[in-house]
Amino acid sequence: MNELEALKAELKQKEGLIRNLESKLENAETDRATVQSQFAYSLAAMGAYFWVDNLRDGTALYSSPHFFNRLGYEDSEIPTLLDDYVAMVHPEDSPRVMDAFARYCNGELEKYEVEFRFRVKDGSWISTHNLGRITKRIGDEVVEVSGITIDISYIKSIERALEKSNSDLKLANEQLLQLATTDRLTGVSNRAKLDEAFEHELSRARRQNSCFAIALLDVDFFKKINDTYGHQIGDDVLVELAQRLQSNSRRTDIVGRWGGEEFLIICADTKDGILTFGENIRSIIAEQPFASVGTVTVSMGVTSYQDLDTNDTMIKRADQALYEAKEAGRNRVISR
Repeated sequence: MNELEALKAELKQKEGLIRNLESKLENAETDRATVQSQFAYSLAAMGAYFWVDNLRDGTALYSSPHFFNRLGYEDSEIPTLLDDYVAMVHPEDSPRVMDAFARYCNGELEKYEVEFRFRVKDGSWISTHNLGRITKRIGDEVVEVSGITIDISYIKSIERALEKSNSDLKLANEQLLQLATTDRLTGVSNRAKLDEAFEHELSRARRQNSCFAIALLDVDFFKKINDTYGHQIGDDVLVELAQRLQSNSRRTDIVGRWGGEEFLIICADTKDGILTFGENIRSIIAEQPFASVGTVTVSMGVTSYQDLDTNDTMIKRADQALYEAKEAGRNRVISR
């Protein structure tokens, strides 16, 4: 074989290699397209789509059609220009989305991740979570960005349902607490709430060397009211009395039903003024006729915190003062 024939043989061999490489490349492109299509279909089944955008010419190089089909769009309606995609973003979200995208491309943000609402064919909106990354640069210019857009409407609906459930649960707990600490008839604090408030004021007085006072009062001749007008009217008297006590006490005072026709008022940061407070309450009750029975009076015993006091010792003094007020003719206040 001469030199010319050897060269021809070598060229023929290289032509075969080139055709083989071209075939492999064609197969690779086909495989790539197949993989990309399968990937896009899988994402669409999960409510997401894969996209590739060319920023240099403002076109969408690829957008998963399956996702748009789920939203009601025909293949021919899938945008090919980036501006058309932007137009499908909710107007309230668009400025925030564009700002995040620009800052990511400028290197101000480490990643592009943003949520926005995306328009459905029927004009409604879905919530989406978007992730993107730069896939091609030429110098400092960002040429290509790809990413995934995920439909999170179902997640958002679950979040809203959970928020409502938590809100309803909080409201229910508040209502239960209200029921647990409120006297059902009169609407003021019940015995349990009074005991809790009493312990709180005792603890505060011991820690901070502060003072507080209590007023224990009883409706005069309440049995006679029940016997004359009936228990329903008697209940009405207690309700009206509770309202007067509440409206004529400070916001920091705790007004509650101690039991039966007895009421207790716990007055924070009060000492010598408790007698004046009691007299004011007594006169308001006596001078303003009750709607159902006319004039009603109360007797009251008041006392202030003293060193080493407990709730028992304070209640005992107030109860003794209340007894003395009744023995002295009722409709009066005694301090001990």
